[in-house]
Amino acid sequence: MQRTGKTSSRADWLSKARIGAFMHFLPGIGAGPAAVAGFDVEALARQLEWMDARYFTLTLGQMQGWLNSPNAAYDLMAGYRAGERCSTRDLPLELHRALSARGIRLMLYLPIQPPYRDPRAQHGFGVAPGHADQPIDASVARKWGEVIQEWSARYGEKVCGWWFDGAYPDTNFNEEIAGIYASAVRRGNPRAIVAFNPGIMIKRHAQAEDYTAGELNEPLSVVPTSRWVDGAQWHSLTFLGSYWGSRNTRYTTEQWRAWLRHVFARGGAVTFDMGPNMNPEVAPIGAIAPEQAAQFRLLAQLASEEFEGAKCSKVPARRRNVRIRTAARSRGVSKAPAAWPFDAPEARRRQREYAKLSGLPIAHAIDVGRGIKLELVLIPPGIFQMGSPADERGRDRDEAQHRVTLRKGFYLGKHPVTQAQWDAVLGSNPSKFTGPHLPVDQARWEDCQILCQTLGAGFRLPTEAEWEYACRAGTGDPYAGILDEMAWHDGNSGAITHAVGQKKPNAWGLYDMHGNVWEWCADGYGNYPIGAVTDPVAPESGRHRVIRGGSWISDIRDCRSAERNSRIADNRNDDIGCRLVFSPFGSA
Repeated sequence: MQRTGKTSSRADWLSKARIGAFMHFLPGIGAGPAAVAGFDVEALARQLEWMDARYFTLTLGQMQGWLNSPNAAYDLMAGYRAGERCSTRDLPLELHRALSARGIRLMLYLPIQPPYRDPRAQHGFGVAPGHADQPIDASVARKWGEVIQEWSARYGEKVCGWWFDGAYPDTNFNEEIAGIYASAVRRGNPRAIVAFNPGIMIKRHAQAEDYTAGELNEPLSVVPTSRWVDGAQWHSLTFLGSYWGSRNTRYTTEQWRAWLRHVFARGGAVTFDMGPNMNPEVAPIGAIAPEQAAQFRLLAQLASEEFEGAKCSKVPARRRNVRIRTAARSRGVSKAPAAWPFDAPEARRRQREYAKLSGLPIAHAIDVGRGIKLELVLIPPGIFQMGSPADERGRDRDEAQHRVTLRKGFYLGKHPVTQAQWDAVLGSNPSKFTGPHLPVDQARWEDCQILCQTLGAGFRLPTEAEWEYACRAGTGDPYAGILDEMAWHDGNSGAITHAVGQKKPNAWGLYDMHGNVWEWCADGYGNYPIGAVTDPVAPESGRHRVIRGGSWISDIRDCRSAERNSRIADNRNDDIGCRLVFSPFGSA
């Protein structure tokens, strides 16, 4: 069903956009009403803006039998009451309102036939029963087209494209069926683009098609030779994680970027599937995993570098201005509050406020292998005085106070990296003191870099400024609280390390920032800058690297928030470990 000839100008905006996000939001029939009711549209929209996604595709439904939007035509033909199989909340409409304000287009996903796990729906639409995609004909397509047309008429230009799944040979999909569906889609928006999925390949599948469905499981070896595939826009849909709907990352950012450079250079577009959160105790329902958000953001930056005019051509000028005004926020940057120091209630208030703004949970856990979790805490952006005042007891000469502004929030490990976590990632344990819940020790700076690289995009050591800012949690005193209640040092440790999290945390919920083990920072050791700085970046070279926080063998003066020390990067010491940053908005 391929054709050559005139290209589709309807897809011009897709080529310019280059990169978009896709979500399989597929609650089952039993969970559907609660899941859709709890979907946090604003949280997802904020995330997509921060990620710089240019368009977003939502599944209306799939084989499960639940649809994420009201549809009277479906209810009538399948014989259901309103709300039994179709959500009473209009999720696409609410998403459009939130996304359009941010200059992000909305597209929809739908199979070419009713859900095959619902025999009642199959019967109502005249489809043969069976727990797999079934053969259909024009009669079935016209009935299913009425369902599509109801949505199309309701949404109009609010929806700019459709991706139809299941157009496989064994379903008898043909040009007539493609035409019926394209006509239904364009009843509401004549400029809507349409793709029909023939399976795992990139091909022009029907004359009515504007862009290729382009489903690819292993995409890195598939690159376009042209923007066009027999007149259809070259497009691929693939998954960012280990499979469809997964919430992890499978390739390094550089692997993705190398592929995308080839795709973008030839005018192609790529949509990345990312799994939604379904547990409201972990994050807002519908939220994207922070590690996926971070990697997508880095890939979107490449799209911007390769093509500056990546905004959608049909978005009105006012919408484009919104995107320009919010460009800083789309990179994870926010206006940092000026008042400092501040107390513990204010620290927690700022943390909550930033979590609400960014759509990210305060507490986040990542499985690093073997079911072992790395717990992370969200640190809001802010301004503080780095270093120590001249009259602070125990002060060293390298602690000159200076104003630091951190415009990006980040996640920081709730605890120092434990031996169990280290071993789960790297399959080894360099520590002198051994125990799964003890902080790793004798970890070289280079080893910590390998740990971060193995964990994937977004993981790194903190900069020295990030470390001190997080340790202080708003405080201007030598310690973030009463030291003996927060730290293991030479006066109370018994000359050993201790399991993490046994002492009190600081106001942001971070444990063992003082004592237990020193923690490597990304920075090479050197003099502080003269004057105020914004988002200081760690030097990429330096034989001596900064360590912070003091340890089990340290005098209390060395456990101060401002205390600086350093070691040669390849040193192994039984009092040095690490704590990791995960940056949802790219590198520091």
